Amino acid sequence: MTLVVRPATEADLAAVVASEIDNLGADAWPPALVAPGVRGEVPHAHYLVAELAGAVVGHAVVSVVVDVAEARAEVHTLPLRRAQVA
Repeated sequence: MTLVVRPATEADLAAVVASEIDNLGADAWPPALVAPGVRGEVPHAHYLVAELAGAVVGHAVVSVVVDVAEARAEVHTLPLRRAQVA
């Protein structure tokens, strides 16, 4: 099986929220914060999903911030469902 990483779509919202809760517990971002990011409404945040055999097994949140002095990128979360990738 090949792990595929691709941009998240609104159809992935439930899987991303589940991934947050499954992997981060009390530190998970709430659905109200995740939804705008997945929908592309947060200009600096990019949501990616990891798929294995057609199922979303994890996600990443990447933030790219560019200003005059510097450009930087940060990976905010990268949880994978252990049972599905083991």
